[in-house]
Amino acid sequence: MIIPESNRHYKGDSETKFVAYDRIYQNLHKTLELVNKDGTIYLGKITKRAIKCEGFMSHTYVTADNRWFDRAGMPIKKPNNLYG
Repeated sequence: MIIPESNRHYKGDSETKFVAYDRIYQNLHKTLELVNKDGTIYLGKITKRAIKCEGFMSHTYVTADNRWFDRAGMPIKKPNNLYG
């Protein structure tokens, strides 16, 4: 599998050593796609969940296997300010 460059975070001075991570992408038609750190595509359900911040509302994404992602599609811990 090919790991997309945007799923990599390079460590140190060497650009040959990197840490891969899961990431959600959205196309112009608002279709969500999760690319796993090994380059495979997640086939389960992705749900948008509302969170309440100070003075405004925002959202996160959660997968059916309980992985959480922020609005930019980056992995996060489960938020403690879920709304509803």
